[in-house]
Amino acid sequence: MRLRTALSIVTLFLFCFALAVWSTPLRAEATLEADTDPELNTAAGPIVFVGDADFALLVKHNQKEIKLRFLINGQTKFEGRPAIGSYATVEYRPADGNNFATHVSVLPASGIQTY
Repeated sequence: MRLRTALSIVTLFLFCFALAVWSTPLRAEATLEADTDPELNTAAGPIVFVGDADFALLVKHNQKEIKLRFLINGQTKFEGRPAIGSYATVEYRPADGNNFATHVSVLPASGIQTY
């Protein structure tokens, strides 16, 4: 009788433990970590160069205008078409001394005043 009671209690404990583990949302935590990327930066300014796999913006940094070059790959998402003189906002990820564009938003050149 004691053995049957002990086995029943152990079985009930294991069932409750398994139920608690399975009810924890593991996928939500993994997705949250993937969405918060501290290395993602943003830059905005007029486009001064457009190449086959790259483009450059003229941005102000510490009262100086500098030219930032961005590389484009198959994962880069575009809103608009980059053209010289257009104003663009770029989300990019720096890696190995290069800036890889992840999302580019381009406004047409007409009506935009550059600094």
